[in-house]
Amino acid sequence: MEKIAKLINVTTQDFGASKDTVLHDVRWEKMKAHCFPVLQKAGQIKITTIRVWNKANKFKYLHVFE
Repeated sequence: MEKIAKLINVTTQDFGASKDTVLHDVRWEKMKAHCFPVLQKAGQIKITTIRVWNKANKFKYLHVFE
């Protein structure tokens, strides 16, 4: 049976340059193996990250925590 999220958090993250998004991605790849199991024990079901493309020269991620 699939778990249903009791709480959903949507967070935006703005970056100053495209290189900053790359740095974020590299750092997250190193950290997620440690962080996600801890979050799951606390009730985290999943994290979805979306790159927002609707702004010229803006570098933004949208994170959905369920």
